Amino acid sequence: MDREGNIWQTWIVAIPVALAATALETLSKVGLDNLTVPLGSAALCFFLNQFFGVE
Repeated sequence: MDREGNIWQTWIVAIPVALAATALETLSKVGLDNLTVPLGSAALCFFLNQFFGVE
């Protein structure tokens, strides 16, 4: 079976990462968002993929 496309694991990772990136962008001060948003988003994406990842 093809595992690409609109599957629930894609949304269960993408939505929290988007919300976290928005929050980090809002809370970061003095240009630190250029560091905190990519690192925070990548870390959250990594951990959510480990938990909900598709084999």
